[in-house]
Formats: sequence, C-alpha cells, structure tokens
Amino acid sequence: HLYACAKHSEDVVGTARLILGSEKSLPIESHFGINQLPPGVRREQTAEISRLAISKEFRCRVLERIFSGAEQAAFKHMPLIKENIKDLRKRCEHQLVRGLYISLYRESKVRGLTHLFTIMSKGLHMILKRWGISFEQIGPARDYHGMRAPYLINIEDIERSLQRNNPALFNEAQQALQH
Repeated sequence: HLYACAKHSEDVVGTARLILGSEKSLPIESHFGINQLPPGVRREQTAEISRLAISKEFRCRVLERIFSGAEQAAFKHMPLIKENIKDLRKRCEHQLVRGLYISLYRESKVRGLTHLFTIMSKGLHMILKRWGISFEQIGPARDYHGMRAPYLINIEDIERSLQRNNPALFNEAQQALQH
C-alpha cells in the first residue's frame, strides 16, 4: 500500500496499492477473464496496480486554499474563470497521480518486478500515455466501477519510452530510486 500526504500535514490525499503476483491469480485475471499470462511474463515478477484513488476532500481543498468562499461563489458565474479553476484542479490531481505512479515504479523496481497489470478508465490511460507511459490494453472494456479495461506494461518499456519521450519524468523516476 502506498499513500501520499498533503505537504504540511499528515492528511492522506491519495492512495494506490500493488498486489504482488504469486501462485494465486491476480484480481484482474478473475474480474476480466484473463486465462493465462502473456508469453515471457513470469507470475512472481508481476503485480497489479489497484485502488488508485484521490481524496474527494483534497480535490475540494485545492480550490479552498486558493480562493475564499466568496470568491469561489462569484467565479461560478464567470465561465472563463470557472474553466481556469477546473484546469488548476486537474493539474493538482495530475501531480498527485504522477507522484503515486513514481512511487509504484520505485516499489516495482525494488521488488524486481518486470510487468504491471492494471484496470483503468480510458481517461487515465490517455493521461499516462501523454506522459510516455503506454499500457497495452489486453482485453475489452466493461462496466467495473465505471467503464474500465485491463492493461499490462513491461517496466523496461516504460523506462525506454520515458527516456525518449519524457526525459524530465524519467529523471524524476530515477531520482526516486536513489531514496
């Protein structure tokens, strides 16, 4: 289990977990009918990313820290400013997701994992892809806490892709390995 805390408090604002592969199947296998691992993927070197969540309270507090209640109420009637606030909130959420994924990467490397499975929405998949983290969809999407699809990624592929397409994020991930 991994978690992120607010900068100047001990409030947990985001979480994720890695379910390590073993002789038992991973939840993704039973929930999405995956009957066998792809060639070259060894169960003991896999994990499933799950329970990635951002606190609803955190998302609301981002705006509260920036604007007083009166300003927020006034901005509700100004479409352009309202859109800018949405963008700011998205950026904060993206930074939190980025930090959680760096922590997941670090933990995966420390444990000698080679592949990561996950179940995610198309929106999260697109965000990660823009960052240079391209999970491969390995089954059809279905309604599972909203529309979700199963994905797999090779950790070495993440590293190569980030080196080429997002060196800043690659360096950040490598620095995390030093701590």
